[in-house]
Order: sequence, then structure tokens, then C-alpha cells
Amino acid sequence: MTPPASLAQARCADLEARITDLQRMHASLSDLIATCERPTADRDCALLEAIATPRPTPTTP
Repeated sequence: MTPPASLAQARCADLEARITDLQRMHASLSDLIATCERPTADRDCALLEAIATPRPTPTTP
């Protein structure tokens, strides 16, 4: 049986990794928001470009 302290340490390490990931995601979204507020000609956002570009219609053989 795994000692409770080891389980707690493992859980704590998992939470720290998740927090780090969430902080990175927050920073990325904040950058995206700042980009969205710029005039259209000044935007440089791959996500917005992907959304604005029409997808080709799949053809059925």
C-alpha cells in the first residue's frame, strides 16, 4: 500500500502541473484578446485566420 504522504505529494505535483498549464493557457488567451482588439489590418492571429478562411467543401467520389 502506498503511504498517504506519497499519494499527497503525487497529487500536489499533478496540481502544480495543471496550474502551470492553465497559466500558459491564460497568457495565450490574453494575447489573443489583445490581438482581436486591434484593427483588422493589424491582426496576426492564426486562429482568426482559420475561422475567417472558408473550408473547402468535401467532394464525394
